[in-house]
Amino acid sequence: MKLPGPMSLSSANTARTYPVGAEELARAVEGAIRSLPRWTVTHATQEKIEGVSRTRIFGFEDAVTVHLTPSPAGAHTNTRAEFRSVSRFAVWDLGQNWRNLKELLAAVDQQLTG
Repeated sequence: MKLPGPMSLSSANTARTYPVGAEELARAVEGAIRSLPRWTVTHATQEKIEGVSRTRIFGFEDAVTVHLTPSPAGAHTNTRAEFRSVSRFAVWDLGQNWRNLKELLAAVDQQLTG
């Protein structure tokens, strides 16, 4: 049995494809981060959005990065987003990075639909 590497204990990642252009998705991701409590946008371009999420109790920080890649065929119709959350403090995150991504994905969906 292979043990997980140290990065898999302190990080989480997932990817989604959205049926919108990269510019619209970048605005939605940035708006989602700004709408969440204890989240801050630290850098935003049309290709990459970076932010920080702070835990409720101790205020530990997790770095969240979203890379956006427009579809090569018909870039105005689909954009792939790669989401990653990494603990800045501990080796083990106790599932916080997955919770960060779940919260961010729900907020992005909210930004795009409402």
